[in-house]
Amino acid sequence: MSETRRLSPSGQDPLNAEEMRKHPLFNPDPDLVADFVEQGEGGVDIIAPRNWPAPACAAFAALSDARFDTDIETGPVLADLAEALCGGDTIARDEILAGLVRREACPVTALWRGEKLAAAPECARAPAEQTLQLVQSIQQHAMSAAAADVGARILRDRLESVVAACVNCDGEAGECFDPRRNRALARAIRDARRDGAPDAMIERAIARARHGRTEIEPGLDQAGPAPERCVLHLPAELIAAGADGADPTAARLLARVSESVWTHGEPMLAFTEHDPVSAPSAVFLNLAAFARPGGFDDAALGAAGALWGGVAERQGG
Repeated sequence: MSETRRLSPSGQDPLNAEEMRKHPLFNPDPDLVADFVEQGEGGVDIIAPRNWPAPACAAFAALSDARFDTDIETGPVLADLAEALCGGDTIARDEILAGLVRREACPVTALWRGEKLAAAPECARAPAEQTLQLVQSIQQHAMSAAAADVGARILRDRLESVVAACVNCDGEAGECFDPRRNRALARAIRDARRDGAPDAMIERAIARARHGRTEIEPGLDQAGPAPERCVLHLPAELIAAGADGADPTAARLLARVSESVWTHGEPMLAFTEHDPVSAPSAVFLNLAAFARPGGFDDAALGAAGALWGGVAERQGG
């Protein structure tokens, strides 16, 4: 049964509904929000809808495994993703594509990679007070596991070469951290990728070098034990305090959680004390996209939930 059209009038390409423009894309470090803002010329450009903010552009580049040596086009990648998730339903395909373009929703990393969603194992529930510790343990284990897979020595050598290419550059700052303008950096990135270094680590090494942090992060020499899988309870009070920026600590915690979920698919989230969680998340709805003066557009939110719920069901979630 086809989904109801809401965002994609019949006969119209959802990609044509939004004006596209070039956004300068810099290698983001989650600790350095300044990297997300436009800073003049330099860096790779991403061709995306005009109203996409810099964090959305950076997230797209990471999720789509984009190469950072040429401009990145969002349209073809989003169209292919919508085709893969629609289950052969052309109306659902157009609605999924329109929702992606308008940033109403974003699938989890596994679906971007064409992977099926596995059922969640039994896991503990962590209070929101443990947010930072939990996210740090997830990130640390992910980095350590990747290091063990690639080979700690090779990985460290390749990341050091990337950093050296950045800091031993005689050009302007915008050129030194741009692989299109810094040939030594382009070679170092190519060698690191060839030896299996994850793009996320390469990007983070460049971001740290940009801010004068040239030492390689600890934790690359051994893989520690995996953190216990758990559901993180985010109470309404924490979300409200962090969403409007009134509480910088809460805002930073929410940003860390978001970065961890986007990058690692962990932790799983619950928003009430007794939320049943039986499967990992398949998609994240951007509630801000449904906000209207005076409240939420309940009908639009319900339609989006039904559309993406169908996607989750088809993908095994």
